[in-house]
Amino acid sequence: MTLAHKLSTLFDVTLGERLRSARLLAGISTKEVDRLAGTTPGHTWWIESSKGGTEVGTVDKVTKVLGVSLDYLIRGEGPKPSAKQIRAAVEAARTARANAVKGGSAPTEAA
Repeated sequence: MTLAHKLSTLFDVTLGERLRSARLLAGISTKEVDRLAGTTPGHTWWIESSKGGTEVGTVDKVTKVLGVSLDYLIRGEGPKPSAKQIRAAVEAARTARANAVKGGSAPTEAA
């Protein structure tokens, strides 16, 4: 194994690690992400733990809650969002969820 390969492995960050980092910057739990994204309870934890695959559509819902791009979350490409951007996106998701609940159109949890 070359030194370059060892270094790239050392600094390799997974989708789950990027998701956890963004979620922690937002200061919210995995349950809160699931609720705001309308995903199955425990799904965010599952992704963060790298326990198995998930649908791109589900990851896309999570990106919208956290205000990160799909490219950033999946590939680590593009600008890394700031804590301020992530918190603003979460607040917008909370407001949208509250308005949907008031209007009777809150997203249901995905299977």
